[in-house]
Amino acid sequence: MFSQFMTDVLCLRKHDGRVFENIMACVSGKGVIAIDDVSLPVEVGDRLTRKLPSGVTESFIVDDPGYRESFSGIPAHYQVKAHREDAERSVHRGGTYNVTGPNARVNINSHDHSTNTVVFEPTPVFADLRQAVVEAVAEKDERAKLLASIEAMENGRRTHTFVDRYKDFITLAANHMTIVAPFLPALSALLSSH
Repeated sequence: MFSQFMTDVLCLRKHDGRVFENIMACVSGKGVIAIDDVSLPVEVGDRLTRKLPSGVTESFIVDDPGYRESFSGIPAHYQVKAHREDAERSVHRGGTYNVTGPNARVNINSHDHSTNTVVFEPTPVFADLRQAVVEAVAEKDERAKLLASIEAMENGRRTHTFVDRYKDFITLAANHMTIVAPFLPALSALLSSH
């Protein structure tokens, strides 16, 4: 099921020099990269690269491999959390640290052993997905069905019905995968809490 969303081609470069090429993935703009090939040895610090149509090569550093076991018909996969390598270089070069968000902190030459529990309300993925559907789906009835399915998913987010609402949405959105694919890593991350 996930393979149809894997439209990005990546290369995995390991610290020991090994290289794995032609990895099918789904790169989101939120720093999450979905990979359905769980035989890959993805580890913290690995580099994932992709060549853009412009000829520019993007490079990402793995922060968390994010392996997910198969669950309720969804196959095992990686939800890699990564950051752009050029963002890392600019921080080190300039010496400027921008720290934002809940529980943000900076540890210089030290380890943070604290624990935090944070509840985020609401999840922006649903609002962003709704906006994408409204902007891209021209056919009125189809758009209404998709919006209703997104609302059902959002309402079932903290309940045992979320998995079923997610599957219903994926089935309904099959003809609109180019619109939906960028949101799949964030939506499938919600599955792991059920």
